[in-house]
Amino acid sequence: MKKLLLSSLVGLVLVGCGEKKVTEEMLIGEWDCTFSGQEAKWENGKFSDYAPLKQDKGMIRYFMKDNTLFFNFGTDTSYPYNLKAYYNDSMDIKSNNGVTSKTQKTMNYLSPDKFKTTELTEILIDNAPNANRKMNVEINCDRVKN
Repeated sequence: MKKLLLSSLVGLVLVGCGEKKVTEEMLIGEWDCTFSGQEAKWENGKFSDYAPLKQDKGMIRYFMKDNTLFFNFGTDTSYPYNLKAYYNDSMDIKSNNGVTSKTQKTMNYLSPDKFKTTELTEILIDNAPNANRKMNVEINCDRVKN
């Protein structure tokens, strides 16, 4: 009996220690979110320190339709939401006509009612390096309790 109890306790502890992730099921509902952005410009051959761009607040609603997760900012238009992109742990690189953009997305589970996303984007322009930009956008969301 002691072995069974000990085995169950060890199993419970191991399962309970797993990394918490934001899931589609968790996102469904309404969220009060704070958006903040920063930008670093290209100066003297390197990116400068980040400077604040904009801060804003707003509501985001997530919902499922035809087995696809969508989000909406309170307008008539909804957009598909690719949650997997936030757990990919790599940069999405696109190149076109001497312009390269790199984007890395992360999502952090804070609690069942809180999460944070970060999106880091670099835009590099071959023939105009002074136009290079690096932007960091962070969104912190709290579930709206009805």
